Amino acid sequence: MPKVISEEKRNDIVFHKERGVESKKISVFLRVTTRVVDKIWEQYQKTGNTENKIHNCGRKSVISKELERKIIDEIKKTPDKTLLELINEFKLPITEGGLSKWLCKRGYTFKKRQLIQPSKNAQTFKKKEKSS
Repeated sequence: MPKVISEEKRNDIVFHKERGVESKKISVFLRVTTRVVDKIWEQYQKTGNTENKIHNCGRKSVISKELERKIIDEIKKTPDKTLLELINEFKLPITEGGLSKWLCKRGYTFKKRQLIQPSKNAQTFKKKEKSS
C-alpha cells in the first residue's frame, strides 16, 4: 500500500513550487519521488487544495445492499441451496469461491458436502504384485 504523504509535506511542496524550485530538488529535500511532487503540484493547480484523496477508494462490492438483503433472505428461507444456485438465481457476476468468502464474512458457514459413494465396480487402487 502506498505511503500517505502528510499534509505538512504537501504544503511544503506547494510552497517551494510557487517559488520556482525544481521538482527534483524538492523531492530530494522532502524524501519523496519527483512523481509525487508533480502529482501534488498538478492537484493544487487544478483544485486549489492539497488534501489527500483517500475516501471512497478500493475495490467496490459487486453485491449491493439491496441484493445482499435478498440473498440473506433466500438463504434463511432455503438453507440447502448451493452457491451455484444462488449465483444463477440472482445473476451474480461472481465466482463460487468469491460468494463463499463473501458469505463467510457475514457469518455464514458452508454446509456439509454431499458424501459421494465410491463406485463398487471401479478399482480405486492397484495392488502391489509380490515378487518371488
